Amino acid sequence: TQIELAQRELGARKGKVKPILTGGSYLDLMRRWKLAVFYDQQGNLTTKLGIRQVPALVTQDGRRLRIDELL
Repeated sequence: TQIELAQRELGARKGKVKPILTGGSYLDLMRRWKLAVFYDQQGNLTTKLGIRQVPALVTQDGRRLRIDELL
């Protein structure tokens, strides 16, 4: 699932990830993970970044943002 994929990324990147939820309960996830989880209200962030499909990983590459759609 997307939640499991996010957990793997958190582990692989040693917690240097800011999970952003696009649906569901961010409070439940925060309690379960004991970690700040953000919620993209009304799709503002995904629209601004041009993310068309989730899950996606956004990383910084120099002065640019790199957006990878994860399968």
